[in-house]
Amino acid sequence: MSANQQGAESPDTLWYTHCPIPTPTSIAWQRGLFSDEFAAEGIEVKSLWQSDRREVRDSHYLHTQPNSFRHGGNLPPLLARSRGSDVRLLGMTWAGVRNAILTLPGSGIASAEDLRGRRLSVPRRPRAAFDFWHAHVLRTYEGALAAVGLSLDDVRLVEVVVDEDESGEALTRSVSLSDTARRLARRHREEVIALVAGRIDVIATEGQTAVTIQDVLGLDVVTDLFDLENPADRVNNTMPTALTVSGALLDARPDLVERWLAVVLRAGEWARDHEREAKRIAALECGIHEDHVERAFSATMHEHLGVDLEDASLAALEAQHDFLLRHRIIDTPVDLRSFVVPEVLHAARARVPVAG
Repeated sequence: MSANQQGAESPDTLWYTHCPIPTPTSIAWQRGLFSDEFAAEGIEVKSLWQSDRREVRDSHYLHTQPNSFRHGGNLPPLLARSRGSDVRLLGMTWAGVRNAILTLPGSGIASAEDLRGRRLSVPRRPRAAFDFWHAHVLRTYEGALAAVGLSLDDVRLVEVVVDEDESGEALTRSVSLSDTARRLARRHREEVIALVAGRIDVIATEGQTAVTIQDVLGLDVVTDLFDLENPADRVNNTMPTALTVSGALLDARPDLVERWLAVVLRAGEWARDHEREAKRIAALECGIHEDHVERAFSATMHEHLGVDLEDASLAALEAQHDFLLRHRIIDTPVDLRSFVVPEVLHAARARVPVAG
């Protein structure tokens, strides 16, 4: 770190956001670890969703808010980087999010092989800042079909238009389970109507939303990416999640970024030794009853809240990048070598005491 960087003026606020899925960032937030780390210097830590300004909340998808961190799906930061946003990747987390394809009982679809020729729902949100769910669903179908030797050419993709601007509303405020639960439950409203009406044969969803819809409608699971044998077929927007930071903050104050990441690493280590508490926090952050956490994610979720840049994580990142290019969701390729900053993770790990 240069003398100029070390002496750079501290921001008065660090912003953060995370998706409603298990992350060590949400563990750290709920346990007050960020405040413990930065409050003495007069630095306040705020969630993007606490802002009443649309442009601040949209940074959850567009990565435009200065001095901000994000821990969530890996597709939005790739899109933002492709569009010119100076966002950097600090690491990735494999928490074990279930990505399921669901159908009505009696549909005759019992496995991914049975999807051949069937009508697969693909939602489209024209008003969204970034229609990440459209991309997520396509990726889910690709993985499930590839596992049985099929492709999107073997099925019928049926677009379901959703007149909803998801990006403008809070997915999670880290304070209200009921708000998060209601928001996620509405995500598939139009698709569920189309499914019951017989206009489509299957829908794709994930995590807590899959559990809720399955229980309410008695839907059958066709396949779940989490259970696929080939790790490459399991890769999706939330497998793995991406921890990112504003490039300008990293350049000006790498010490603050290293400390932030060290807090996240400590939170992940704490979760491994505190299963019950970690799953309770996941339930709170994800808008689900804690008894359903293991169905939405995995029984060993608490053991997989670390942050890494191992070969499997980098391969998943490259696969997601190629997926976005292949479907023309991004037009400009991302230089992944400059996007990923492994030196920050190395420095942050040096700040974390060795257990034992």
